[in-house]
Amino acid sequence: MFKKTLSLLLCLALLSGFGTMLAEVPAGVSGTFTGESEGFSSEALIKVSVTLADGKITEVKVDEHAESVDVIPAVVTALEEIPAKMVESNSVDVEAVAGAS
Repeated sequence: MFKKTLSLLLCLALLSGFGTMLAEVPAGVSGTFTGESEGFSSEALIKVSVTLADGKITEVKVDEHAESVDVIPAVVTALEEIPAKMVESNSVDVEAVAGAS
């Protein structure tokens, strides 16, 4: 249950209009967690893997997505920048990417 909740929380952070969402990573948790959620539409599924080492985010990877990058090119930037910002800040509380929504 914890793995699913954490994975979905991190996916939602990526997909919530690429806005800001507050959450803390639980201390001492390690492992790779995966989750999926809807993108901007119910047909645009996104799958994300998050790797934690002793409660620290070490990697956030978008494994698959069906976003319309040809319609909204800024989505590509968001899919690259947001995971890097999550690792850098050790949080899913990251700033939005302009033009991604």
